[in-house]
Amino acid sequence: TRTEEFRQKMNELYSKKGIDLAFIDACHSYDGVLNDFKVVYPLLSRTGIIVFHDTYSHVGLRKFNIDLRTKYYDGTFDVFELPFGKAKKRTGLTILVKRSYMLTNTGIINFEHDPDMKAEEIYEYENKFLLDEIKRSKPENE
Repeated sequence: TRTEEFRQKMNELYSKKGIDLAFIDACHSYDGVLNDFKVVYPLLSRTGIIVFHDTYSHVGLRKFNIDLRTKYYDGTFDVFELPFGKAKKRTGLTILVKRSYMLTNTGIINFEHDPDMKAEEIYEYENKFLLDEIKRSKPENE
């Protein structure tokens, strides 16, 4: 994703339909994975996924993992990790799932297990959580 020619080709291929799943396992440096993220993320479909490989075994990728949750977190995606491997030889996957919404307010269809809960209360509770999460993840000097 480092060359302008490649970026243009990616835009031609995916800017309209979007990428549903991207697997990033190329350059294992911080700058390399950051570049891949900046090129691929804007091209994801509304519910696209990026899987980052080796996020436990390379120092730059470990730092990027933290920055995904802080510096680059804007509330439009969720991140979770699969730290697979054995003992100190964990390589790991980090999975970023793009949200099709910034804050939810949609989607609850089943109330039978908790009939006393109101959807509006849950949406408000969830929105507060997500806004607090965004505030917590932003550096104080921004």
